[in-house]
Amino acid sequence: MPDEPDVPDAEPLLPLSKEDQLAGLLSAVDQLCAVHDDLYDMKSVLEEQAQVLDDLQNRVLDVMFALERNSK
Repeated sequence: MPDEPDVPDAEPLLPLSKEDQLAGLLSAVDQLCAVHDDLYDMKSVLEEQAQVLDDLQNRVLDVMFALERNSK
């Protein structure tokens, strides 16, 4: 059985002041807002791409039907 590596003891964390806690929370909220904005932008792009794919599918179906009509 291998020996466990030596891990230094972690220094105890000092309690955060109310100001530091608030600053941390505000930073987390800012990060969440940025992620939300990015996700909203991605959603918009995906919706546009879905519309392009739908249009392309409709064009392909139109061509297939036209080819079928012309082959008769």
